[in-house]
Amino acid sequence: MRQSQEFLNRNPYSVYESQLRTDRANILFQRTHSYPKPRNSVEEAIREYKEVLTSEYKDEDAYLESLQELSRIYRLKLKDEKISDIFSSAEREYRKRFKNGFVDLSRNGVNDFLKERGIKLE
Repeated sequence: MRQSQEFLNRNPYSVYESQLRTDRANILFQRTHSYPKPRNSVEEAIREYKEVLTSEYKDEDAYLESLQELSRIYRLKLKDEKISDIFSSAEREYRKRFKNGFVDLSRNGVNDFLKERGIKLE
């Protein structure tokens, strides 16, 4: 984790940022289940997933995975169906825009869609 953060600090606009942050978020989330006490909080994983959504280059796989995981976390861990549904809808919107040939998805994703529905990404 330390080395990945150092890489991100040295290379803030890397094309690897999205995937690296997704991997970091997955690790952070898994650590919320550690025994005898959690090593990370759910909020840390959420923050990292949201970093994927706001990264300079939005890798399609990492972006979609972040939307899916955020939906899952809000539904199962935080019991917030409304926020979970917004992230699920955002995933469907992303796929719709991709299918319709939106050329700016790698730059903007569907962050406008999320912001319109009250999701704060930063």
